[in-house]
Amino acid sequence: MKSLPLKVVLIGDTLVGKTSIATRYVNGDFNESYKGTVAANFLHKLVEINDYSCDLAIWDTAGQEIYRTLTPNYYRDANIAIIVFDITSMNTFKQVKSWINEVKTNVQDIIIMVVGNKHDLEANRAVSMDEANELCQSFGVEYVETSALTGYGIDIVFETVVINYIKSMNQKSFKFDTPNRVDLNNEKSSEKNKKSCC
Repeated sequence: MKSLPLKVVLIGDTLVGKTSIATRYVNGDFNESYKGTVAANFLHKLVEINDYSCDLAIWDTAGQEIYRTLTPNYYRDANIAIIVFDITSMNTFKQVKSWINEVKTNVQDIIIMVVGNKHDLEANRAVSMDEANELCQSFGVEYVETSALTGYGIDIVFETVVINYIKSMNQKSFKFDTPNRVDLNNEKSSEKNKKSCC
């Protein structure tokens, strides 16, 4: 099994549930009294996906405006960015476009997924799935909804982004490893010419 270290960053406005998503995935629990991340938190998880032993370094970044200038330092060398908003808050959704643009400006060849968190608060939904899907399709990124409280969709998010990264990595490897192509038609023509000369 191949070893694959990956840096994953969770990005988004404050109190959208980034830390809760990370801790639910890594530790399998939920802390209702959580107040907010200062600068960044780091978590670690080892998972086996598609014949790879993936060593995930998960960086949970602060969403407060005062820490916004620090965020690029955490995702500059990241492989995967998970951008989180709160489906009950239109303001956090409106910032998603800005977060996507910021990531794409600072990092090349990064896998991006947008996550609408707090699916358990469906009755208070302010952002429809259609709105979220439309925005994500315009950027060519995937959209998934989660609930850190119940665990809904959490594993799917991390498994999907890792699989997408592996696919992207393998496609690049195939592109660079493919030998020069031989035109069989030209080869046949060359053989005919050789025969006619003899």
